[in-house]
Order: sequence, then C-alpha cells, then structure tokens
Amino acid sequence: PLVRDAVRAWGLEPIEQPGVEADDLIATYAELAADAGARVTIATQDKDFYQLVRPGVSLYDRGSGSEGSPGYRAPRWIGRDEVVAKFGVEPEQVVDVQAIMGDAVDNVPGVHGIGEKGAADLIRHFGSLDALLADIDAIPKPQHRRAFLAPSRVKDGETAVHDALLSRRLVTLDRFLLPIVPPDELVVPVPDYDRVRAFRRDMGFENGREAA
Repeated sequence: PLVRDAVRAWGLEPIEQPGVEADDLIATYAELAADAGARVTIATQDKDFYQLVRPGVSLYDRGSGSEGSPGYRAPRWIGRDEVVAKFGVEPEQVVDVQAIMGDAVDNVPGVHGIGEKGAADLIRHFGSLDALLADIDAIPKPQHRRAFLAPSRVKDGETAVHDALLSRRLVTLDRFLLPIVPPDELVVPVPDYDRVRAFRRDMGFENGREAA
C-alpha cells in the first residue's frame, strides 16, 4: 500500500492486473512503446530484463551505496553491448542461458552442474536451447552432455531436459499481454509538490525538504 501511495503522490497511477506479474506488465508496455517509436528506459537492477534490450529499449541501473564506500556500484546504462559483456550472448539469447544456468534465488532449477559460463558457451555454440536439445550428442563437453541426460530434479521419470524447458518458461517475460490501461492513455503529469512533501514528511524522509 505504501508503494501505491508513493506513486500516487507523484501524480501517477499504479497499473495492476489480476493474475499478472509486474515484470510481464513492464515487458508488455516496453514492447508496445518501442513499437510505437518511443525510446524506452526500464529502471531496474534485475538481470531478467536483459532479455528486453533491443533498439529503442535500454535499462538503467541506478547503482547502490555511496561513492567511496565499500560495496559502492556506480549507476550505468545497459544496452546490447552491456548484455553481451554480462552474458556473452545477444539479448534475445539471454533466456536460453538462464534456462540452463538456473537461479536458486528465484527457484529456477536450470541444468544442475552447468553454470553461467558453461551455459553461455553452449548457447554460443548451438545458437539456441532448441538447437542444443535437438542434438544433445553433439554437445562438445562430456560433462555437459551428462548433465542434460541426468535425472530431473523436478519431475520423476524425466531428464534435465525437462528442467531446462521448465526454466525457460519461468524466466521468459510475457511481452504480449492485453493491458487494461491502453498506452495512449498514459501521461506524465506535473507533480503536486505539496503532496509529495506531505508524503515524504509522513514517511519521515528528510522532512520533505528534498522533494522540490
């Protein structure tokens, strides 16, 4: 509720859709806006959004901590080159790398025993997860072949191929929802700074002085 209040304090209206994750709404609006010729910036630190990077769509990571302090990370823009530097593949191939490497934090099983580097190597070699699964015997490293043919950690009677396909479904953002608020109805209003200051005071943020 407080996040909704914060958004409304700036004159914006939160967009929510029953049964739909926020990530999928962001992906859908980014796709619609980019297709309409807008320049899209997604402010996030979530690597799942790397798959959305394309001409007209970039990410902005505001960083963390204070400059000069331990753990400080500078703000940065993320486009195609940064995605390739991070994952070693093109943005449209990121989901296939994630499907293989998995993500324990998000309960994405992946293929046990293959990490980010190994997953990226495989996708660069085959071009896609589908091409890899169509020719598992051609996987260059024996340990990677064995990993795909090992028993599934998710479903009895299946191999890790099942886990890879399940993982791809889990990490793929849905860009093609039917949003309940049409994009052409979205506007950026001039904020009511008195309302912003009042919200900040209520939350105990610097007595609202920085709002202006």
